[in-house]
Parts: sequence; C-alpha cells; structure tokens
Amino acid sequence: LADADGLQHLVSVGGGLFVAANDGLLDLDGFSGLLRIGADLTIRSNQMLSSVSGFLGVQDFAGALMITDNQALCQERVAELAAHLGVTDSAVLFGNDGACP
Repeated sequence: LADADGLQHLVSVGGGLFVAANDGLLDLDGFSGLLRIGADLTIRSNQMLSSVSGFLGVQDFAGALMITDNQALCQERVAELAAHLGVTDSAVLFGNDGACP
C-alpha cells in the first residue's frame, strides 16, 4: 500500500488507529478529512513514510501518541503533529530519522 487515499472521507475513528510495518506507504494524506481519533494513534516501522501531515486536521484526540522507527520521516514534523494534538509531554517519538525539508 503506497498511500491511504481511499480513506479521505473518514471523519471519525471511535477507537485507536494503528499504522505499522508497511514498507511501501509514502504518506498519510488520505487521513486529511479525519477530525477525531477516540483513542491511541500509533505510527510505527513504515520505512518509506515521509509525511504525517494528513493528521493535522484532527481536532479531537483522546489518546496516547506513539510515532517510532519510521526511517524516512522527519522528527521535526513528528514533533509538530504531537504539538497540534496536544500530547507533547506524553508522546513517544523516536527513530524517525528522515531528512527534514
């Protein structure tokens, strides 16, 4: 799976969301219509993933954030998403070693 574009009309997830171990996934732009995540968001071990900006439209987030071991993802963009979601103190963010634009 190279993208999540088929999910662009998804507005709310009542539980958690787990995106992991997809070496072909390039971005999460397909989640750009998502406004609410009712529990944890985990993005882990997606080697080609270079953007999490698809989650910047989320307005209601009620869980923990874990974004780890995404080799092409810029750590600064990860920190920006954590700040947007309001979870900077409780977020687990490491191993995102991509070059920052």
